Amino acid sequence: MSTRRAPLPRVFLAAAVSNFSRQMGFWVSVTFFQWHVAELSGGDAGASSTLYFLQLLPMFLLPPTLGALIDRWSRWWLMVAPGGAMTVVAIAAATATTGMSDQPEVWQIQLLALLLGIATAISSPAFQAVIPGLVSVTELPRALAAGAALMNGSRLVGPGVAGLALALGGNLATCLWMLAGFESIGFLLMLRVSRDAPRASSNGKYLADIIDGFRETTRRPALGQALQLVAATSLFGLAYLSVLPAVTVQVLDAGDFTYAVLLASAALGALAAAFVKPLQPRTLKAVSGSLALMAAAVFIVMASPVISLTATACFVVSAVGAGIMIGLNIQIQQAVSEQYRGRVVSLFLWAWGGILPFGGLMFGALVLNTGFAGTGALMAALLLTVAVLNWHRQAQRHDDI
Repeated sequence: MSTRRAPLPRVFLAAAVSNFSRQMGFWVSVTFFQWHVAELSGGDAGASSTLYFLQLLPMFLLPPTLGALIDRWSRWWLMVAPGGAMTVVAIAAATATTGMSDQPEVWQIQLLALLLGIATAISSPAFQAVIPGLVSVTELPRALAAGAALMNGSRLVGPGVAGLALALGGNLATCLWMLAGFESIGFLLMLRVSRDAPRASSNGKYLADIIDGFRETTRRPALGQALQLVAATSLFGLAYLSVLPAVTVQVLDAGDFTYAVLLASAALGALAAAFVKPLQPRTLKAVSGSLALMAAAVFIVMASPVISLTATACFVVSAVGAGIMIGLNIQIQQAVSEQYRGRVVSLFLWAWGGILPFGGLMFGALVLNTGFAGTGALMAALLLTVAVLNWHRQAQRHDDI
């Protein structure tokens, strides 16, 4: 007789759908912002990578210190407050730009991207840290996979919605009204989630808590190695998205529809990773094979002039990259104690998203100096190097998180 698994708790689903709505607003905005900057700059890779850097810079600056706050303060408030603030900013900006006849300046779009990045950098680690408190221990892997599926689903649906709006003549004001709507939905859903109480500090001093979070990764070498693999995946692989508008214009000689197709292909790959378990490496050694596959796909994205081949490679890069993140996130969440959860999860997101802006700048600078194919070859070589070193280290130590 087959047994049917019970559905995940409603309180978790409310928090997960709230995060999905906010991520939808994020990816709709990313698509609009990147395409408008590409149009205003004539497809300049430097302008695109700078926008990417500013939007993700808060993910580098904030998580190391936010982790200690997450282990002290109410995680509910750290999820709700940024969403409410971003809703107000989006409504104000949408009102100001509605009916504008002039094109927005690049710096105005970059400023909005920076503000959105700050809000996302605060709420994302809080959401990851709150998940174990909403489900049982046995439900945790399912909850993490479901959260990843919704987050990656937003990467699929968000760019598609933005692409449709662009095709119908949507402008910056359209994007901002959509952002305000998604942020509002996320805010209202979080009101259905019970507030958690602040926690006692483990060390008594805020700075000591931050330092202790870093020390936890050195006390457990496998945990530190997992974070290094996350950082390498983002830096040399997933950061290709920063120059994807330039690839669309200069390599593929295409327009906004093709750009939306490439983003949708990447998002579909990330969504597939949440459901296809073989894409989620369950040991550190298995990550090496994933990195080798990603290396080949990154080179194709950067060098191929064939749209169908580039779209397929975008799917593979995102599927492999998201699979690495999901697999390592499950291992880390199951291994880390509640005392350090906020800080370790914040360092995980720091290695994932915090590294991306620097990877974006690196991709942009290399394209300007070595071209698209040269950049793809270099990044592929770096990914292969990390894969070989990780394989060799695990062959000697045989340890996991």
